[in-house]
Amino acid sequence: MHTWNLANLDAVTRGYMITEFESQKPIESSVFSEYGSTHYPGVMRDALEFGDPNSLIKQLDSRFFKDTKSNGYRLSKNDAAASFGGGQFNQYYMRGLCLRAEAEGVLELIVYRAKPSSNPRPEDDQKLGTRLNATEHLADLRAHRDSPTHFGVPSGAHCGLSTKLP
Repeated sequence: MHTWNLANLDAVTRGYMITEFESQKPIESSVFSEYGSTHYPGVMRDALEFGDPNSLIKQLDSRFFKDTKSNGYRLSKNDAAASFGGGQFNQYYMRGLCLRAEAEGVLELIVYRAKPSSNPRPEDDQKLGTRLNATEHLADLRAHRDSPTHFGVPSGAHCGLSTKLP
């Protein structure tokens, strides 16, 4: 498993992440079991305050997910945890970072690879170093909480792209 490295994950960003979390009901995955649906919000809230994508993924054990298929292939519960958990934590991180940037008068965030990939998508690599307007990026992330964003950051499951302060 590749580990995440979120460049600006600190107490200030976490505060904004928690504000975002508390302002909207968390996304509920269609692959959650009844246990997962019940316990995910608390586990995510704890991860936002004290953890990172890697610790969240470890917390999302097999009890959280149903046996399921994706595109005709069986999706393992470990893959579901990595895809959903990492992606959702990164979403909250980027939304929190956008709020922080706005509060600090920073206009743009920089796209970078926060999770290494052994087979990166060429279209993702082309976005590295791109500057995104923080206000527009936040609106895009909020509008596409469970789908690829307009700006393509993130571009989908296992993307690994994130944003950081300049």
